[in-house]
Amino acid sequence: MQRILAAVAAFFLISTAHAQTWGKRVTIPTAGPWAEIDVDRTNTAIRALSLDKPKQRERAMNGVLSNPSQYAPPALCHLSAALFKGGRKDEGSFWFYACQLRARTDANLCTDRSAAEGVMALNYQFGEQINKYMYTQQDVWEAMMPTVMEWDINTPHDYDRRWISLHGLNATLYAQGNTAIGELPLILPEDQWADTDAETRRVYREGFIGMFKMFKEQQTAE
Repeated sequence: MQRILAAVAAFFLISTAHAQTWGKRVTIPTAGPWAEIDVDRTNTAIRALSLDKPKQRERAMNGVLSNPSQYAPPALCHLSAALFKGGRKDEGSFWFYACQLRARTDANLCTDRSAAEGVMALNYQFGEQINKYMYTQQDVWEAMMPTVMEWDINTPHDYDRRWISLHGLNATLYAQGNTAIGELPLILPEDQWADTDAETRRVYREGFIGMFKMFKEQQTAE
């Protein structure tokens, strides 16, 4: 099993059974439900997108762009960073917000609420440069959000949505011997996914509208 590990400063890919969580070295379960989570495609994309080799990075970007539904949110964030670094800043910004929205919906589906730490790590790692740029491109920013929402509605989730649970405390507790936690479901029943996705989009949209309004008011006051 591989884990998409959210670290403070970056995302690291792990193929061993160890990881760093909340400042302690822990063992990631190689048994139980966490061992069944498939993040191979996402991890492969992240490795390639992180290379300091333009041609290989370009191939990886094109691969994710051609089938974005098949990649968990961390790959979309790395795609965003690669596009942004290559001067495609508007496109990179779009994929960051798509990543952010999908990460939030997956976190809301996860039964381990502590796994939301993974969303915060993504925001911390990738959000600063995107947001700074968007502050200078208000018209683009305002028009982008409906596009992100439409993309999320129309694009299936063809990846393992349980990826976020690898960032939660329950995975750590299971690895430390609390095997009873392994009997709990990692994710809400599938018949609740559509409503959870829709509610997350609603909250995300309202949060953006409120933030953008406040931003404009601050600019007017200045």
